[in-house]
Amino acid sequence: MNGTANPSLTIGLPVYDGSEFLEETLDSILAQTYTNYELIISDNASTDQTEEICCRYAANDDRVRYMRQKENIGACANFNFVFTESKGRYFKWAAADDLLEPEYLARCVDVLNTRPEYVLCHTKTATIDAAGDELPNDIIRSSGAAEDPDDRVQNFDRPWRRFRGVLLGNGNPVYDTAVLDFYGVMRADALANTGLLRPYVGYEKILMAALALQGRIAELPVSLFAYRLHPHSVSSQNSTSAQREWSDPQSKSGSYPRIRYLIGYIRSVFGKCLTVRDQLLCFFVIAQYVFQVRKWKRVIMASFLDRGIGDGNVEILKQHGIAKQLADETNVGERAYLKNSPDSGA
Repeated sequence: MNGTANPSLTIGLPVYDGSEFLEETLDSILAQTYTNYELIISDNASTDQTEEICCRYAANDDRVRYMRQKENIGACANFNFVFTESKGRYFKWAAADDLLEPEYLARCVDVLNTRPEYVLCHTKTATIDAAGDELPNDIIRSSGAAEDPDDRVQNFDRPWRRFRGVLLGNGNPVYDTAVLDFYGVMRADALANTGLLRPYVGYEKILMAALALQGRIAELPVSLFAYRLHPHSVSSQNSTSAQREWSDPQSKSGSYPRIRYLIGYIRSVFGKCLTVRDQLLCFFVIAQYVFQVRKWKRVIMASFLDRGIGDGNVEILKQHGIAKQLADETNVGERAYLKNSPDSGA
């Protein structure tokens, strides 16, 4: 039993050694009230019980299609792989440790079905810890271009305004944090037009910027998505080397990829059918992004001292007394720790 003949939606779940939370995540996906979807799982050569769990779920539900990579191809390539295997006109990435409320897919698909100006729909997010308990969080949010489709207080009618929202954020001038609407339901044709992910941690922000240039981004004002934050996740690692190993284990580069982000933003502007005015305004936004002086210290630290990447996640861990566990475990050997961590997106 593998696959659904004509799914309107594909959920792509890339995973590496995700057995700690995987069953809970799969249960939340398969309990959705919206059922016309396929779930593609790409196992990135896991060494734990991930394969056993996935095979069991695939055997019990026609919508689940399980594939296993022969070797670890890196998280970014694995994310791209599940999209290239998709059939639906809508697509959603899922992490192996996050959770969905039963109405999540139905609410998001309804917006995309009825509001053609939107290319992505997500909901408000709850941040949870390893035990599933909610963590207060005023740092990690959706992109600054997300809006309530029924209460559009932001003036996101122009592409450059949405582009600015993604690049310059939504009130967190110091932290480079996750854009959680990256895990929303997207139009597959718009996603294909972004160029997908390149092998650098944080490149999802460039992808979101490219999406925002194509259409509006909806965020429903109800929390139906739970983002799990725990010391074992790669986004909680506060060094470039650990995150680089996760995104591309074959990478030989030791440089922090800020220049790659800048190139990605520039490409996204050239790659879309924008008016000359919108293009010029987008380049002005890129200049504002470059000259965020308050971030220069962290950029230098990341580039030359291999520190200071997962700031938003690490800050929340610190606030809730979880960071000490992270530090203790990291000290036993960062590469071994990363290789065996049940991270959500590898």
